[in-house]
Amino acid sequence: MRILSKVFMNDLKTGMLKGLLDAMRRDQALDFQIRNNQVHIYYKGGRILDLKPKSSKGYYANFDENYCALKKHTKEDLEKRVHLQRLPKLPRHINTRDDADKWEAVFGQLKKIMDVWFVDHPKIERMHQQLVVDQNNKLPKSDKTDFFIIDIEYTSKLDRFDMIAMSWPTDSPEADPRLSFIEFKVGDNALRSASIKTGEDKTRTIPGIAKHLDDFIRFITPDNYLRVKDEMFFLLKQKLELDLLSHTEKLDRIRALDKFSDEAPRFIFLLANHNPKSTILLDELQNISDPERCELKIALVKYKQYGLFHKSMLNLSVAKEEISRRLQSAGKNKA
Repeated sequence: MRILSKVFMNDLKTGMLKGLLDAMRRDQALDFQIRNNQVHIYYKGGRILDLKPKSSKGYYANFDENYCALKKHTKEDLEKRVHLQRLPKLPRHINTRDDADKWEAVFGQLKKIMDVWFVDHPKIERMHQQLVVDQNNKLPKSDKTDFFIIDIEYTSKLDRFDMIAMSWPTDSPEADPRLSFIEFKVGDNALRSASIKTGEDKTRTIPGIAKHLDDFIRFITPDNYLRVKDEMFFLLKQKLELDLLSHTEKLDRIRALDKFSDEAPRFIFLLANHNPKSTILLDELQNISDPERCELKIALVKYKQYGLFHKSMLNLSVAKEEISRRLQSAGKNKA
């Protein structure tokens, strides 16, 4: 389960990891996510630091040095680690607060290394995903959205989801929040299943809309839904305990929360950068139907307008009608 041990929590709040937690609170560009007794800290969708407990006292700390493998560096450069020459030697094992502070002190340099890497290897969907988290969780206007993102990149043995959120309409403060599973797609080419090459004689399948919905329907049995609700509730309360949540209205409601709604979950396709002249989205929506185990919603959003509201989310039939109307007015451009 995505829960931190009591020891891990105490080390973050008052112990050797406190400096790193304080850095998270100060730097809105960083995103703190809880895993199975691990912590992943993200920057622009990439992991800037992993923390994992050692079997003895202390923690393993890791920055993925693949971010340093820049195209402009020769093999000899990389072997000499010229890309890290200005960084101080960082402790791989955090055993004291001083060890953790050394990592906190170089976050700015690590971000610059990642910025350069992203030029050649952009993580478009992950970067947009962090904007969704920012606009619904972290900004002053976040209080006015209807959603709070509890977790990103959720994985289990049975399925994975880009985001899990609680939907809590701002005009119904007395209602229990409903759990929503979000699949996020950026651009029309991400809407249908495809195979891409990842190396010599190796391919990876990118699932499209229909495959994601089929997988979710298989996953969301009553037992699995109850398990995920419990997991997300404890995860949310741990983030609250770590003082990682911001903004008064949502914070007060989360503090008073004692359970999620017993209503069926929502499954939301959050779609960004859809070309209104492309038929891909309509073609893909024609291949799916409303499921029985969940409420299906379609949300079309624009870049940097990622505040999530119930009124902007469409039922499947309404989404088909809306997209058909847009195609007729924009002129078809078969992709």
